[in-house]
Amino acid sequence: MRQPAGNDGEHSRYEHRHHDGGRNGGRDAQHVRPSLHRAGRRVIRLLIVDDHAAVRHGLQQMFATVSGIEVVGVAVDGGEAVSQTNQFGPDVVLMDIEMPNIDGVEATRRITTTHPTSRVVILSASHDQTRIQAALQAGAVSYVPKHSDPDQVVRAVQDAGLAESRPTLATCPARDDRPQGLDYSTSGCP
Repeated sequence: MRQPAGNDGEHSRYEHRHHDGGRNGGRDAQHVRPSLHRAGRRVIRLLIVDDHAAVRHGLQQMFATVSGIEVVGVAVDGGEAVSQTNQFGPDVVLMDIEMPNIDGVEATRRITTTHPTSRVVILSASHDQTRIQAALQAGAVSYVPKHSDPDQVVRAVQDAGLAESRPTLATCPARDDRPQGLDYSTSGCP
């Protein structure tokens, strides 16, 4: 399998099956996306996007333990995120903002334009209100700080993946974690 620039070679089992023609069988992702179910429950298909190998690996390990979420791909930058969204049609893209090549804001814009049913959740260490607002305006449904509790990250993915329609903020970060100047009140946050 081709190793993207800067990739540490760590991929999920599921990603290898897709690259090997497994579950997708070479078909366009739009034909496979809605049919995943386990025990009568819909499975949220997740794409993880971060330029740090340790973060990607940690998120993969964390979501491997969460029932109802399946990691379908892992990308190291926004360009790979767009490509893998085209290939796998994830329900949710968990996206960093600051990445080389194509950043998370531009990747979010491209993904939400071409795949309006894929929802982007921003997971970033950045507290730059301008960048976060730009990502939300580009179509992201929520922002979760990287230092958040893992349960909050999982909840943001679940909220985004199970939503029938919106873009609105999917989670309410603690008041201390909210970037200055962003209005969370319109999304039901206290």
